[in-house]
Amino acid sequence: MIKAGIIWGALAEMGSAYGATLYDFTGTATSFPSGPVTGPFHFSLTVPGPVLFDTEFFPGSALTCDACDRIRFIPDSTEFSGGAPSSAISYGITGGSFFFYFQSGSFSMNGLHASILLPGVNDGVLNVQNASIPEPSTVLEISSVAIVAGFRRFRGRWYRRGQFVL
Repeated sequence: MIKAGIIWGALAEMGSAYGATLYDFTGTATSFPSGPVTGPFHFSLTVPGPVLFDTEFFPGSALTCDACDRIRFIPDSTEFSGGAPSSAISYGITGGSFFFYFQSGSFSMNGLHASILLPGVNDGVLNVQNASIPEPSTVLEISSVAIVAGFRRFRGRWYRRGQFVL
């Protein structure tokens, strides 16, 4: 019973260490070279933590969007942006994608982020909430619970009624 309580306590602590990260995006795009404005585009995405690797999401319970069939996060889009350090979002629609570029590291920084490349062509605003990575103190709390649980088990198993048991 105590063991189960310790395990559930540790899991609850780990669950509270990571909050769900919310990405909310709104943007418009213009077809090259001077075509009509397309959009507005919008999506909301909720994930367990910040997006740190190239990841593609599809509409479902975590992603809601207007007329998209996929959303791709590219945390390091330097090769796509002509060498400018940036992070990109590809808003996929049937027949293609529109790319929106943001400051490098925007996916893991809370706040509003405006697109930085292709002004007047692909303009967007990304709102990032709860993108924090757990503090070391949280990791220390979890490890201390594990150490105490291990010590209690060690003491109970190896030492009984005044005798050492091997």
